[in-house]
Amino acid sequence: MLTRQNLSIALVAAAGFAALALAQRVDDSFAATDPLRVVPMEAPAPTAPLGFAEVARRIENQGLQIWEMEEEDGRIEVEATDRNGRRIKLLMDAHTGAEIRRQENGR
Repeated sequence: MLTRQNLSIALVAAAGFAALALAQRVDDSFAATDPLRVVPMEAPAPTAPLGFAEVARRIENQGLQIWEMEEEDGRIEVEATDRNGRRIKLLMDAHTGAEIRRQENGR
């Protein structure tokens, strides 16, 4: 005579065996027929800094007059004046020429 506890144990055991059998079947059906190939990926080539001349050209194209430039740690600090005489400090990325920060001061 099966008690409730024995029945529960039997069901858990049957479920466990079924899961093992299914896992074995799944593993066999997805076996690789060809060895995996490793495809090397190339890192993007490092870009050279634009340099003072190119950064200055981009800033002057905005209508600014540069009066000081300084490069440090891959960034270029620029002090300039706009058409209205306001002083502007720029922080530029030396590699991309992107403007990182702009601070505008009055005359």
